[in-house]
Amino acid sequence: MAFNAAGPSRGSGGMISSAGEGGQILPGRYRANASPGCAWERLQHFDGTPNGIIAAGSVPMAGPVTVEVQSGGVGFMANDACGTWTRLS
Repeated sequence: MAFNAAGPSRGSGGMISSAGEGGQILPGRYRANASPGCAWERLQHFDGTPNGIIAAGSVPMAGPVTVEVQSGGVGFMANDACGTWTRLS
């Protein structure tokens, strides 16, 4: 399974997908070949407050980035610099 960061926007851009049963993406490890400036967040709710962020990361240089999407969260957001995410497991 693969998905791209292009899609519904939140804030300055990016994608929100539900994680877990019935969601757009399945829990698991995902990898993207990111460009500089790639930023991602795993979310526990969608109200936009900082306490909704379970984990976050950014990529200062181009290269691979791996994220573990867990079923306990409700979503995942990544900006366009992250590119396409592919599920590894």
